Amino acid sequence: PAFCSEEAYRIMEGSLGRNLSEVFSELTPLPVAAASLGQVYKGTLRSTGECVAVKVQRPGVAKMIRRDVYLLRQISKVFNDVAVKRMGVDAVTLLDEFAENLLEELDYRQEARNIQDFQRNFLNDPLVKIPEVYPELSGDRVLVMEWIDGVRCTDLQQLQDIGVPVQEFIRVGVQSGMRQLLEFGL
Repeated sequence: PAFCSEEAYRIMEGSLGRNLSEVFSELTPLPVAAASLGQVYKGTLRSTGECVAVKVQRPGVAKMIRRDVYLLRQISKVFNDVAVKRMGVDAVTLLDEFAENLLEELDYRQEARNIQDFQRNFLNDPLVKIPEVYPELSGDRVLVMEWIDGVRCTDLQQLQDIGVPVQEFIRVGVQSGMRQLLEFGL
């Protein structure tokens, strides 16, 4: 569920260091999407008129995740010997890897850098669209990037309805994912 927009606006203003009206000529009063880590607003940049997505981290989520990871790590220590014997997996190491990746998800500046890396990697690929990111408007808990209209990649019927060749779409997605992993090491 979404959290209060007033709180989201305070987080945005704190990150930007100025009033929202100075940066955005329009900003949706309610989020257009919400998830466990944060929510997204649609806005228009006052300076350029560009349509943007403004991703705001849920208040307190980092502290809760760190606490949960700590507790899971304590539990994994108890069961680590069993995990190694039965499955050949070091549960503590596995959890540490998971936690490192999860905590990176909470750093929106890092996410902005990752998006820019993807842009460079797929710069000459006309089949892959990576949204522009606005690092000067982004912070640890706020990420501003180009708004891209589209449909969910899991909604095959809607993709077909708008004329997307689904098999080619899947092929490009798999190929791009493999390139990220094998060619770019991401």
